[in-house]
Amino acid sequence: RQEFAAAVDAGDMETVGSLLDEIEGMKDQAGP
Repeated sequence: RQEFAAAVDAGDMETVGSLLDEIEGMKDQAGP
C-alpha cells in the first residue's frame, strides 16, 4: 500500500500504527 510505504519512509509511526490496526481489523472481518 502506497500510503503505508510513505508513512514508513517518513518515520510517521502514528500513521503506520493506525494503518496496521486498520489492516488487522480487515483480516479479522475476513475470517479464516
